[in-house]
Amino acid sequence: MKIIKNESLKKYVNYKIGGLTPILYILEAIKDVDSIPSEDLKNGYILGAGTNILVSSDGVDKPVIKNDIKGFEFDNKSLILKVGAGEILDSVCKRTIELGFAGLFHVSSIPGTVGGGIVMNCGASHGAISENLIDVTVVRRIDGKIIVFKKEDCGFKFRNSIFQNNEYLILEARFKLKKPSINMIEIYNEAHKKRRKTYPLIFPSAGCWFKKPWGGWKIIEKIGMVGKWSGGAVTSPMFPAFILNTGSASSDDVIGLVKEIQDKAKAIGEKMPCEIIIWKK
Repeated sequence: MKIIKNESLKKYVNYKIGGLTPILYILEAIKDVDSIPSEDLKNGYILGAGTNILVSSDGVDKPVIKNDIKGFEFDNKSLILKVGAGEILDSVCKRTIELGFAGLFHVSSIPGTVGGGIVMNCGASHGAISENLIDVTVVRRIDGKIIVFKKEDCGFKFRNSIFQNNEYLILEARFKLKKPSINMIEIYNEAHKKRRKTYPLIFPSAGCWFKKPWGGWKIIEKIGMVGKWSGGAVTSPMFPAFILNTGSASSDDVIGLVKEIQDKAKAIGEKMPCEIIIWKK
């Protein structure tokens, strides 16, 4: 495990926005959890790949625990894959396809880690990560106890799970794969091609901001917020559910656009709950 004091979080999150944390723990193995002080394990922020987080430009006053726990074990007989929570989702998907199996295509081209994907029950138009999940191994943060949750106990809903209550740190998960009847490599490559054409990937962002199908982009378009600027942040003209950091955006710039979208949507009877998590002091 690596421990860094007074570390800037900017380089650990997709948005490239964020101030300091008093201490950063970088987990590299499950056993590293035992070395984190109990108060920090209980109260710290949990960070995966930083793809769905906006960190305050003023930083945070809590420890941050970055989950880089790796592991990829596949049993050809049972078709069960056990994977570390810190593995990158798209890389795991690609490896399973290269092995000749399907079951995780739902996360192809989605940025983030396995742990973060399970917390958000991430997915795309073709499904969610929870569909072929068997169980999740976690540590209960309040007392350090290891617990295994079966899929049906995880409370999965659209972009939601029980793990969003921050009571647990995900360590690893198991998935049931299957033999595909079609060429998955071609489908995988096509998904990546579509993502590059559909989403604005040139500037830093955290993906879709709102818990709506396709991020509620049609609502954002309807209320006239497409291409709207706030400081160095802009709602993407290409896909307005993305709020981009064009290079100099602060967290306040981004939050200002989020609140304006929510207020204008409310005025026409639409709710726009946030999918992106905001960290602040």
